[in-house]
Amino acid sequence: SSCSPKPEPLAPVIVRTTVSPMSGSSSSTGERTISPNDCPAGMPRGPASAAALVAAVACGAAVLHWGLGAIVGALLAREIGRNAEARGVRLHYPLLGAAAYSGFAVWHGGLSGSAPVTVAAEGHFLAERLSGAFEGGVVPVTATLWGPLNLAITGSLIVLIPLLCYFMTPKDS
Repeated sequence: SSCSPKPEPLAPVIVRTTVSPMSGSSSSTGERTISPNDCPAGMPRGPASAAALVAAVACGAAVLHWGLGAIVGALLAREIGRNAEARGVRLHYPLLGAAAYSGFAVWHGGLSGSAPVTVAAEGHFLAERLSGAFEGGVVPVTATLWGPLNLAITGSLIVLIPLLCYFMTPKDS
């Protein structure tokens, strides 16, 4: 006599549809089968697009936090590898692994960059030396992380690294 099935808890739905491809299995409500193409791991159609996607996600996540970039990149690379195997798509795994950790090239220009965060705190170890250029030796993040040069370099790397991974893919992989 119920009009609709009991709602499924949100966490398993998020994991199943974003990270973990569930080929051929159905949700607990029995309404829908999730295919490998329903998640980001099913998006790449070949080794070049797989490497570029992993690099782009790893770099984007690393700008938020260096540890997040490392974990997200590695997990996405693993899931793309599993998904590609299930679909019979060949990948270049050494490049996929390198792409997973490419976020380490941009993390210091992001929110967890240790030098910009350190010099933005009062009483840091370089405060006396920087007191001539900045009041109290405290360098605001608007001059470091949000400065135009940092934004240009970090933004360029976030675009160029995935392109580099794309074009580095061997033709025979």
